[in-house]
Amino acid sequence: MKERIRAFRTLAILLLFHLPIAANAQPISFAGVWARQPAGGGPSARYYALVATDASGHVVLFGGLDKSGALNDTWTWDGANWKQLSPAKSPPARSNAAMASDARGNVVLFGGFTPNGDLHDTWTWDGVSWTQRFPNNSPSARSGASMAADGSDRVVPFGGAHEDGLLHDTWTWDGKNWTRQSPVNSPGARQSAAMASDGSGNVVLFGGYPGFGAKDLDDTWTWDGTNWTQQHPASGPSARTVPALIYHAPGQVLLVGGEGQSVLNDAWVYEHGSANFGNVKLDSRATLTLAFNVHLPMTLAPSVKVLTDGQPNQDFTLNGTPSCAGDVKADSVCTVRVTFAPRSNGLRTGTVQLMDKAGMMLVETPVFGQGSGTGGSILAAEAKAP
Repeated sequence: MKERIRAFRTLAILLLFHLPIAANAQPISFAGVWARQPAGGGPSARYYALVATDASGHVVLFGGLDKSGALNDTWTWDGANWKQLSPAKSPPARSNAAMASDARGNVVLFGGFTPNGDLHDTWTWDGVSWTQRFPNNSPSARSGASMAADGSDRVVPFGGAHEDGLLHDTWTWDGKNWTRQSPVNSPGARQSAAMASDGSGNVVLFGGYPGFGAKDLDDTWTWDGTNWTQQHPASGPSARTVPALIYHAPGQVLLVGGEGQSVLNDAWVYEHGSANFGNVKLDSRATLTLAFNVHLPMTLAPSVKVLTDGQPNQDFTLNGTPSCAGDVKADSVCTVRVTFAPRSNGLRTGTVQLMDKAGMMLVETPVFGQGSGTGGSILAAEAKAP
């Protein structure tokens, strides 16, 4: 019982995703940035909540646990606002269940924990109401499983725990039935891991609790529809237990709630396709640290280019020395600090490029920000420069 209670307060989330290596992949990939989202008027503070994206493109949040007990409320997020729904039928209150949506936007919920024991029921959400499904075959009762879409019409749950036993089995749901998979490689047994589609047809799994007094995990795995592969991304922001994590938009995942120093209800969007500096006044500047995952060993010269619409040393500039000048080991991280000091109002766009020793571009990622206000000290100083 002690292990079970411990497991419900685990999962340190340090999330930086990258694209898995493919035959034609670049040897370096951009790791990404987080941006906090407003949470006013949203669900109450909770953890073990479930999220998935429905056919309308809205994020659906169900249940979770707060200090009063298990919840079974249903909310939607349209990218800007939360709305509580009142469906005619809902799954019973539970926590630590698994929920995901397939490529068609069909939301699937499985299992979870109640004071009376773990569940193994299957429910689907059609945008209006919940429907219980009765497949011929199902995974065993469990809580703390992770689940995400795999890029086809299937969702993939992994692991979890039943009573005091941890699981590491992989299943798929095709809309009608559950099928157990037999991958060659697999993550170790765990529960309360974070799992989401990365938007490229792959599933990303991070961390979890391996039980028996062991430390929380910080390993990252990807599922390609057939097999699991361990990846080695950099660590990221926001340590917390059991947040809800879901693919939100092309190149983005949404993280909601969890437990840190207290029960949380903040929302974050992680974007791995570009770096967004947000709104910056014309007489000020903002700096971000961009992380690039190095998949193969190589030598980099002083070879980072920061461009604004193709021009160097304009709105976006290099700040300091990149961490990857010289020999770079495989499965390491190259960090580049970039400063945005807008020269005019409106959207400003640029790119950050990493070059190899021969001057060939290895990877390029967009950067953008919004200039606002009137011209100030930066523009005046530059106008006087010879």
